Amino acid sequence: MNNAANPATSNCLAGYVLAGGGSTRFGQDKALVEVGGKAMLARMVELVREVTKEVKNRRGARKYEAFGVEIVEDRCQGRGRSAELLPRSKMLLEVPCGPNGI
Repeated sequence: MNNAANPATSNCLAGYVLAGGGSTRFGQDKALVEVGGKAMLARMVELVREVTKEVKNRRGARKYEAFGVEIVEDRCQGRGRSAELLPRSKMLLEVPCGPNGI
């Protein structure tokens, strides 16, 4: 495959893991819950890194810094849009951090 066409190597794709919500229905912080011995946030970061080197956590609290991703705060608390943070030359991949699909 031509590297220019591969988002993971061409840096045209930015990945955002959405973690840091209230987890009110779940009852505890979903990002920190372990599934198969690994925190859900760590699992999601690994999955997104399979397709892009640029992985950030939108809405995340500073407590997630240990997961090795940049924390990007919402501009409008709880209603931020990651697309507003990107240069026009980038594509956006947003994935939730939760038990869906695990």
